[in-house]
Amino acid sequence: MERDSQKYEFIIDQVNANLQKLGGKIWYTGSNPDDVKAYISSLVEMQNEERSPDKRNIADLEVMYNNLSEQIKVYENNTADAKQFESGNKNRRKLLLKLQELVDENIDFDYLVQPLQNLLEDVDNTIFFSNYLINDNTIKELKKQREQIKTEIRRNDARFKIYNLEEKSKSIALIKEYLSLEVVSNDDIITEKKKRVKRIREELKALRNSDDLHKIDDLSNFVTKLYYSAKDISSVVSDDIQQNGFEIKYLKKGNILQPMIFSDDSEASRSQKRVNYYIGSMARHTLIQLCGYLAFLKMLLENNRYPIIPILVIDHVSKPFDAKNSKAIGKILSTAYETIGKENLQTFIFDDEDFEKLDIKPDYSENLFTDSKTGFNPFFFSSTEEDQTE
Repeated sequence: MERDSQKYEFIIDQVNANLQKLGGKIWYTGSNPDDVKAYISSLVEMQNEERSPDKRNIADLEVMYNNLSEQIKVYENNTADAKQFESGNKNRRKLLLKLQELVDENIDFDYLVQPLQNLLEDVDNTIFFSNYLINDNTIKELKKQREQIKTEIRRNDARFKIYNLEEKSKSIALIKEYLSLEVVSNDDIITEKKKRVKRIREELKALRNSDDLHKIDDLSNFVTKLYYSAKDISSVVSDDIQQNGFEIKYLKKGNILQPMIFSDDSEASRSQKRVNYYIGSMARHTLIQLCGYLAFLKMLLENNRYPIIPILVIDHVSKPFDAKNSKAIGKILSTAYETIGKENLQTFIFDDEDFEKLDIKPDYSENLFTDSKTGFNPFFFSSTEEDQTE
């Protein structure tokens, strides 16, 4: 459609350029081919009237064009300012609504409710006035007038040039050829389609920026499930799950795993309001972090959108645990493997403790602390091995 429209605009420009050479007053708009053909016929038959002098010269037209351009520029600046005011007022309205919600929850702040409502009404009125300014059609009329002046200036260009009979004959032939081509303008359809594309892009942008609440809930539920699985082994976990409504929520803003419980406040309990549950134990933080890594790996594997190597490497995970609670690590890992599948995820653990104390049943275990080495170095060869290699 855009290619056809470009051809259509090209034909209009070429027809008008050649009409100027003929010195006529007619102007091809795309919808008046019969008038142009009649004018050409009158020229061929030498029946055309003498061209009347233009009432306005180019200097006058240029002054009018510049004045209209200045008016449009001022109006567009005012419109841009109005849009900025509207955006700022919308943000103020959101803040005031949030503040009003906070005030409504506490009767001690009743004296602030009415002033807040008055402020909201003032902001709403300002937003309405901004919309009125932005939707004004004056700018469209000014641009329309400017385009008409521009067209008239272009028509006057040919007044100061002299064309011989041969050039005029070529112009007549070209005009007839261009008018014989069947090309239509799709400007209206293209404009509507572009508006639709813009709306779809805005919707896509909003969807990309929005939170997938279902996926976030699934992630939170799996983290909580893994944490709960160690309740019979770990006293740390057992103490936590006895809290009213204990769960671990994934918060996208800040990218954190936040334990939450129901509030003990009598008023809030009626609506089952959740509040943050703050834990100070490093063992708890480590277990929740382990649950989070496993949950994210599960999500990435299920989505299958990115090329990943499903490997989890853990270093000194047992450090913050006592002997009683360290087995929670193995229980969480085994519970995760029940869902993820052992063939879909490899876990490498480097730790000071033996795997039995962590309640882990590994497929392979190696003691990296020997007389000849005290750590993991994939490029290490003992002296005996070097001799054999030589």
